[in-house]
Amino acid sequence: MAAEREEGVSRMKHRFARDTLNGRPVVTFISFKMTREIPLRSTVWSMSWDKGDDHSRDRFYLWMLVRIDHRDAWSELTSQGGTRALTRHLMELAFCDRFADGIVDGSGGG
Repeated sequence: MAAEREEGVSRMKHRFARDTLNGRPVVTFISFKMTREIPLRSTVWSMSWDKGDDHSRDRFYLWMLVRIDHRDAWSELTSQGGTRALTRHLMELAFCDRFADGIVDGSGGG
């Protein structure tokens, strides 16, 4: 299922991608913009993990793929509020998902 989603995502105007930069696993948010002169594809946001932590990067990337229908709104959020606005929004979503998925048991841990 992830492979099919990745193939579809690769053709989207705004998309997330997995990569490695200087040995560190990263997820990038890439945006496509038409200008008067030329079309531009640029990285507008990224997040990296410690070297060798591909597992965490891949889990985050899969979490993003499930929510890919929000990509245009996230691109707009980045354009209006910058990268911090998107980072904050994603953290809020992840936090809320922990409760929705029953991961937090109310014992003060987790």
